[in-house]
Amino acid sequence: MLNHMVYAVRDALRVTEKRGVELARWPDTTPFLEAPVEVAASQYGQMFTEDPVGKRVLKAGHFQDNPHEMRQFYLDVLHTGEQLDVPMPYLSAMKSKIESLP
Repeated sequence: MLNHMVYAVRDALRVTEKRGVELARWPDTTPFLEAPVEVAASQYGQMFTEDPVGKRVLKAGHFQDNPHEMRQFYLDVLHTGEQLDVPMPYLSAMKSKIESLP
């Protein structure tokens, strides 16, 4: 599951890049773009299970309290990517699951 999420983030980052964002200027993108998928997935998982800040983000962020907003973020990125003809196989594969959120 975490590997799929890393690939989906890469899809989303390609959308931002196609819109003109220079990803190299944003160091936070480096783990997703340069690390092997297994390494990035492990780091991503550890961030939310071991890091106090990551735990707080997961507990207090949009994930728990506003799934509608998270769904809309996802759909906006997906729609923009489709308009720009960006291949998004992993992001697109999540659509039915995301749309089924309450």
